[in-house]
Amino acid sequence: MEPWAVALRSLIRRPGYTATAILMLTLGIGASTGTFAIVDAILWKALPYPAADRLVTVLEASPAKNKKESLIAPARLEDWNRMNQTFEAIAGSYAENVTDTSGPEPERLAGRRVSPRFFDMHGTAPLIGRTFVHDEEVDGGPGAVVISYGLWTRRYGQDPGVCRKRLVLGGKGCTIAGVMPNEFAAPSVDLWLPAQLNAGLMRIREARFYSGIGRMKLGVTIPQAQADLARVERQLGEMYPQSDKDWSALVGDLKEFRVGNHRRTLLLLFGAVGLLLLIAVANIASLSLAQLNQRERELAIRSSLGGSRWALLSQVMRETALIAIAGAALGAAVGVWAVRLAAAVFANLPRIPELHFDSRPLGSPRLQAWPPRPFSEPCPPFRRRAQIWLCCSPNPRAPFPADAAGCSEPSWSDSLRSPCCCFRAQACCCAATTT
Repeated sequence: MEPWAVALRSLIRRPGYTATAILMLTLGIGASTGTFAIVDAILWKALPYPAADRLVTVLEASPAKNKKESLIAPARLEDWNRMNQTFEAIAGSYAENVTDTSGPEPERLAGRRVSPRFFDMHGTAPLIGRTFVHDEEVDGGPGAVVISYGLWTRRYGQDPGVCRKRLVLGGKGCTIAGVMPNEFAAPSVDLWLPAQLNAGLMRIREARFYSGIGRMKLGVTIPQAQADLARVERQLGEMYPQSDKDWSALVGDLKEFRVGNHRRTLLLLFGAVGLLLLIAVANIASLSLAQLNQRERELAIRSSLGGSRWALLSQVMRETALIAIAGAALGAAVGVWAVRLAAAVFANLPRIPELHFDSRPLGSPRLQAWPPRPFSEPCPPFRRRAQIWLCCSPNPRAPFPADAAGCSEPSWSDSLRSPCCCFRAQACCCAATTT
């Protein structure tokens, strides 16, 4: 541990350089790791559902009627489930805010009405309890509600017995059936209710209000699913020409549908922060080279006293390693703080509940923070110039000359192996160390 203590003392003797290098590294690593966590959670990670690559968004479209995309009618959604050959299930949902009067004061809650197969299609099990059963999904069925992780935490303090409690929504009592995980939906959603559509509404094929999500069968691609639903729509157009003719279906990647609008902005931000890290690393490398230039005399004396090239190299490497470790540790702390701040400030961004600090990028900044040039270039010139100056200078206490490299280098037999020269070198080094 003594070599590391020597390296630490060397850095303490140069507080300006040490503090500046650590500060630049901390800001660069903190900003880059925090931004990486945001971009990774929103753009790069798969959606938090089993086999998420098979989940797609499904909408209607009618180019003939200048409708590039449209919501889905409940009757048509049921026809798609019955007639398609490429989907395991297609479900729909729509937003509906409700007022809960079960507490001492009414509270407005953001809810979503969901069609049958909604939770099964996602494939995510509830954290507590269950999802809807068939009797709760039909018109006139018993009232049931599935609440979000946020509502469970905010109102019930994560009580594991919450499934025995009831909410009064729109004057109708609803039993809490289960609690979904935090990553299942956006923080803006408080609860899910079964749609419970009546037979009259199911016969109105022009009533389009479902936003559709489907799970493709294993091995099916998006173009194949699109072609399959287009075939189904053509058949429905023949069966119901007044309402379904000239209508088709749109199938797209669910992840791209949710985060696609934010992709360019986040990638530009990530690139800018990455450039900031590179600038910080380049500045640290320049500072290290400047410090080595100022330490010429010190390193020359160490070399003349018998310090090998590897010993000098190891000393500089240990100092740089201490700076890198300190910068990485403080940068990780800044990154954790930045992630928490982003989760609070940008709560409306998609997939924010999935945002967590990720330590994977810390390996790359540590490697980038290790400037290699100061390790290999200055050591051999220092040793050679020290040998020339110490053997040739008439005044061993004189300052180390800047042009010592221009001196004629004596041979080993004529200089370093000469008892006189060796005595002069030792005397000079002893005198230099005492000044």
